Amino acid sequence: MKKHTFAERFRYRFDNVMARGNISMVKLLVLCTLVAVVLIAAAVHFLTPAEDRDFAGSFWDALASTVNAWMPYSEDGNLAYILLTALAAVTGLLFTSILIGIITAAVEEKVTGLKEGSSVVLESGHTVVLGFTPGEYTLIEQLAATAQGKKMCIVVAGDRPKSEMEDGIRDNVDLPKNVRVICRCVDAGDIASLSVCSIPDCKTVVINQPNDIDTVKATLAAHKILSESGRDDVRIVSNVSAASFLLPRGIAASMHLINLSVSDVIARVIAHSCTETGIAKAYADLFDIKGGRLQILSFPALAGKTFGGAVRVMDGAVPVGVIAGGRVLLNPPEDRVMEKNDDLICWADDKEITFAKDTFAEMELPAGPAAPAEEKTVVIGDDPALETLLRELPEQHNLVTAAHIPEERRASLLALAEQQPDVTLTFFDGDTEDPDELKRLLSDAQHVVVLANESDDADNADMINILRYIKITDFKRREELSFSVTVELRSEKHVQLTGSDSAVDLIVAPHLVSMFLAQLAERPELAGVFRELLSNEGSELHLKPAALLGEGKTVTCGALRAALLRRRMLLLGYMEGDATVLNPALNDTVSTDEIDKLVVISET
Repeated sequence: MKKHTFAERFRYRFDNVMARGNISMVKLLVLCTLVAVVLIAAAVHFLTPAEDRDFAGSFWDALASTVNAWMPYSEDGNLAYILLTALAAVTGLLFTSILIGIITAAVEEKVTGLKEGSSVVLESGHTVVLGFTPGEYTLIEQLAATAQGKKMCIVVAGDRPKSEMEDGIRDNVDLPKNVRVICRCVDAGDIASLSVCSIPDCKTVVINQPNDIDTVKATLAAHKILSESGRDDVRIVSNVSAASFLLPRGIAASMHLINLSVSDVIARVIAHSCTETGIAKAYADLFDIKGGRLQILSFPALAGKTFGGAVRVMDGAVPVGVIAGGRVLLNPPEDRVMEKNDDLICWADDKEITFAKDTFAEMELPAGPAAPAEEKTVVIGDDPALETLLRELPEQHNLVTAAHIPEERRASLLALAEQQPDVTLTFFDGDTEDPDELKRLLSDAQHVVVLANESDDADNADMINILRYIKITDFKRREELSFSVTVELRSEKHVQLTGSDSAVDLIVAPHLVSMFLAQLAERPELAGVFRELLSNEGSELHLKPAALLGEGKTVTCGALRAALLRRRMLLLGYMEGDATVLNPALNDTVSTDEIDKLVVISET
């Protein structure tokens, strides 16, 4: 065994002392100073004439000189006394400087800890948001809007400094006085770190992590805390980009977890936007809590009446479905009879809900225009949403050309396309940055979809797509073409860098998903409604051309609501230019010369 030198042993023990913290350093400093004082006092004592020797006095003089950093005068003693006392003063200066440094460092460390928000949140019934991304504040805005004038506390726990999160929220979110936001810097996947959020006392946990792995870690950590505390009534709401990270339904149900697959949601919205330009804005307006929201309402007086009867007479809200025995029925048949314990799913805002005494006069709708035999859709960019997009495209979109698709991905995409009825998928290998190649790609397209590349980070992917958006819309204007354009962006902060074009749908994943999460956090019972609205089965959100009413017609919204009901369509509102009007009063009139599209929930 190797024998260590005295210097090595001394250095090792010194390091151990220093590692114990500020108190240990102060103790070591005091000890060293006392040793120095004793040595100086002994030297003064032995250098003093025998008849004047007094060790206690010498010790006190050395200590006083050290503490006060007092330098002696020339007449205070002999040369040896003056030099030793001066040495004590210098030792005192060194002691004071080091002590001030230790105290300053300790204070700075404590202040930094306070800034990071290390204290436990002493709240109950609050909403915990695990995750914070600078530049994306829709989720906090939407959660604050759910307060509806009541006191609410939102705890935002992210891996950023507390001050940075607070400044970002303060500068970008207009919080009402009844809503408080508390920030904490935590590791969302670490159970010990999450203890400051008081998760066992909260109402809902919303997981808003930047990637799927962190989302799963945070979900499991939150569930572990809740299960150990015996809280089985707290809902966890989260989202993942890839469906492969979704937990099995049985496991999710046992965890009280509602999980959204972002790629599926966005792909379905993109697929609808191919034939219904403006659908992204319609989704945003429909699910923006600040304008109104889906609500579950109880009307015992409707027992024994039909769902269609409720749709015809309810003013101030739009019935869109029924919850019967815990089962969600979206857009049920109009002759479906309401039971005593049935609840209505309604889209409502701040208007007073009343019931009209009389139904509106029936009106006939002309047959809608026939769908084109086939249409070409061009997809630029590679993203996991492409698979869902191929499955969700309407039937007449049987010609799909995809650009910027890696070779290793093409075989699986072709196999998927072959499973879809009448879909022909081809790949474009030209350079879309070249104007001639871009013209060759887009000249015969009816719809253009620009996806964010999976391999790029959010900033890079968005900048590439914004440049493509500019070039495509410029080409469309110069060539006087009429294809629709749908562009996917990954960050809310980049939306302001784009122009405003009513013929372009901007699909911003975090923006839409934040709205869904906020509503589910407030009313988890709506999960079934969201699943159906965002799937290709059952009823979905659609935009119907105003030409569906016929040319030059002016009708009341009540009459229009009744006429569409016969076609199994629920009228939510209409779009007039860039403005979306939802939940119009039954007596409001609309003219086909003024409105562009009808916003409906229907199966087709």
